[in-house]
Amino acid sequence: MNQKTRFHLDKDTVARDELVEVKAVLLPQEEKVQIEPGKFVNRYRMPKKFECKIGGRLAFSAEFGPSTSASAYLQFKIKVRESAQIVATWTNFDDSLIPGGSGEIRVV
Repeated sequence: MNQKTRFHLDKDTVARDELVEVKAVLLPQEEKVQIEPGKFVNRYRMPKKFECKIGGRLAFSAEFGPSTSASAYLQFKIKVRESAQIVATWTNFDDSLIPGGSGEIRVV
């Protein structure tokens, strides 16, 4: 089952060196884990890392500890110098990659 994400850019057209606000959310995903024969517990997949790239270059990253909420929310600003695609990716503690969303920024 795929973990759900949300991704939002406050602008899609900006002037050179203007700041763009990015919001990214990783919604919790619960899974059942067997701890002994016939006994299951619910567990959430926890985020370990977040990366945001502009035109393939890393623009922002964050690492999370084990006590991070399963419903992670990030809000940050990045400076845009040229038109490019912005791509976000989450990584869980089990090292599975989750596409975090993408958007196109145009510099005028």
